[in-house]
Amino acid sequence: MPPTKTKKNEVNGDAREEKPVDSPSDSEADEQIIIEGPDANYVSLQSNDGHSFFIKKDMALVSSTIRAMLSGPGTFKEREENTIVFREVPSHVMQEVCRYFDYKHAYNQSVSEIPEFQIKPELALELLMVANFLDC
Repeated sequence: MPPTKTKKNEVNGDAREEKPVDSPSDSEADEQIIIEGPDANYVSLQSNDGHSFFIKKDMALVSSTIRAMLSGPGTFKEREENTIVFREVPSHVMQEVCRYFDYKHAYNQSVSEIPEFQIKPELALELLMVANFLDC
């Protein structure tokens, strides 16, 4: 078995085991990044101060609110543009939300012990309000 390497996750800093760098899985190598249209696999989450956070759509679907906006019945503008603007969420909070989406996606099917998701105490109240809105 080839040796594995650990890579520091760009969003949340967790070290995870991954396949050797010189042999990515077929799905990773063939994945196209599509950010527009109905086949988009990325979505843009915009904070109230104009920052855009592009994350994989399946990670964002952790939130039932986002899921309803992107794939529910009706004609949400967000579904057409794959962009959701959060008028009440500053970028420092949106960054933590994206970090949580990555964490939840990574450990959702885990059978091993799941590390605690770390939150800065000064962000706790803002994150609680956003998590309540996003239903995640």
